[in-house]
Formats: sequence, structure tokens, C-alpha cells
Amino acid sequence: MPFKFEWVLGELYIGIYSQAPILKPEKPVGIEGVEGIVAYLISLYTNHDNFVIAPFLGHAEVLIACERMGRICFAGDKATENVDRAIARWQKWTGQEAKREKHCYT
Repeated sequence: MPFKFEWVLGELYIGIYSQAPILKPEKPVGIEGVEGIVAYLISLYTNHDNFVIAPFLGHAEVLIACERMGRICFAGDKATENVDRAIARWQKWTGQEAKREKHCYT
């Protein structure tokens, strides 16, 4: 049976569709809300220390889920306000300060 999940949170719409059943995680993800959904999907296709590419940072859901799950996240966004918001959320969640590496481009 195909899988369909839709969720509306304020003005945010999340839709996940699959023509094949989505597997139950081997162990519980243990994260609530949107980040829990993202973490579940990341857990289906990656292992610890794997890379995850997030071309749209949004509210940093993928970045935070990767941090929690031990994945390496390559992320970016055309909208600089999304990048700033994602960095601020990551700093607040980890208690660390983000730093720009010398080889980064703007």
C-alpha cells in the first residue's frame, strides 16, 4: 500500500509520498515534530558519519537532525535570511559558535 503523510503546521505544509511502503525504523528516532520526520527519513537512507545534502536550509530541520544523528550535513540556501536563521538555531541547540572556514565562498 502506498504511503502518504500530510501535515500542516501554521503556514508550513509537509507532504511525504511513496509508491511503496516506507519501512518502520529499526530503532525509534526519538525526535518530535518536523525534525522527527526528517530524522526518520534520514535514518532510512544513511548511517552514522554519512553525508546528507540539504539544498534548502529552511528552519534548519535537516541540519539539526543531522547533528543529533551524527550525520555530516552539507547545506545551503539562496535566501541569506534562512542561512542566518539556521546558523542561529544550530548555535542555540549545540551551545557552540559557528565559524566560517577560510575556504568558504560567499
